[in-house]
Amino acid sequence: MDNTSSISIALIGPSANITQLDGFGSSQVDPIYTATPKQGLEGKSSSITFNYVKGCDINSENEAEFDNAKNAALISDMVIFVGGLDYTQEGEGYNIGGDRKGGSVQLPEIQQKLIKELGQINDNIVVVLQSAGICAIQNCLDSIKRLIYSFYPGQEGGNALADAFYGNINPGGKLPVSFPKDDSQLPNWLDYNFTNDFIDGFGYRKFDQISEKPEYSFGYGLSYTNFTISNITYLNQSLGDQNITISLDIQNTGVIQGDEVVQLYISAKNPTVPWPTKQLAAFQRISLESMEKKSINFTIGPKELSYWSDEFGSLFIEKGLYQFHIGNSSDYLPYTNEFEITSDFIYSFTVDRGEYRYEFPPDKINIFLYSSIGAISIISGAYLIKFKKQREKRNEILKKIGHR
Repeated sequence: MDNTSSISIALIGPSANITQLDGFGSSQVDPIYTATPKQGLEGKSSSITFNYVKGCDINSENEAEFDNAKNAALISDMVIFVGGLDYTQEGEGYNIGGDRKGGSVQLPEIQQKLIKELGQINDNIVVVLQSAGICAIQNCLDSIKRLIYSFYPGQEGGNALADAFYGNINPGGKLPVSFPKDDSQLPNWLDYNFTNDFIDGFGYRKFDQISEKPEYSFGYGLSYTNFTISNITYLNQSLGDQNITISLDIQNTGVIQGDEVVQLYISAKNPTVPWPTKQLAAFQRISLESMEKKSINFTIGPKELSYWSDEFGSLFIEKGLYQFHIGNSSDYLPYTNEFEITSDFIYSFTVDRGEYRYEFPPDKINIFLYSSIGAISIISGAYLIKFKKQREKRNEILKKIGHR
């Protein structure tokens, strides 16, 4: 939106005139100053008329200001609703160890109800949500024209929101979590059986496993421009002694500068151990001017392909067929290709513990004072049997130096 426009905006919501900084607990911060959404939006435009009404609390049954809020929406060209959660609603140790006072992923019902009623009066409504954990909005999503999820944006959050709203910056954020539709898509808080969590316990892996779609997927996000991916090439499509390199072109096809995040996921075709349907292996954020094109490379090696093997007591890479999936969110990966790992490998790695560094799996275990970052290499399968015999000695040494 042009901040020189002569329009009116109904600014409504429990967080419109307050800076939401954090939840309850150790995340508490106390900045020298803050900028609320109201201060940011009004401060960066002298021509827009703002009709501010709080409208409702973060979470209560008090609808006393609903009529005032709806009147503001009626006389305004558009509505901006700023809500979400605060330290009274989420933090450490709510709901028998959960992170929500109400025990639900849903945005408090009082806010969803007001959003729906505002949308019936003025369908040009933008909702801004601020929280640490994601809030589902299933009951009011159909009333929202545009959604901005800012999480807790910090002390300059109001100015940042205004810059994004007025087009001074082009937002390019991507969801760091899956955005569920409702509580039924989340695991039970009291489920302490973590046996299969790597495969189907959380996030996009869980949604893949149960063949359900969240409201918005991990890695999803829009901006004011568009991008295309082309010219994907693959080098070393068999992982032996060399890494695999994927090269591609990314172009901004819109009229303004913007950022895109290209994401690369990997899946195993016929693994002998449990694998997620796909898992994020690499990503790159690229900033491009209008119509600008850049080439980027992804390098995939043992770090991205290994899993922990209890049998060998180390990270392990299994031979077989794998696939790359490339796109801009976990549910939009239109570019796919296959590659092969030609033999099993143990992945040599180092672990730092304060002043100590230890490396596994050599043919003998070395522990020495930390001096520099250890090298990463692939060790041949000949070490597998030998390393099994070393596990008891390794575990005894790790216990002595306090590794858990």
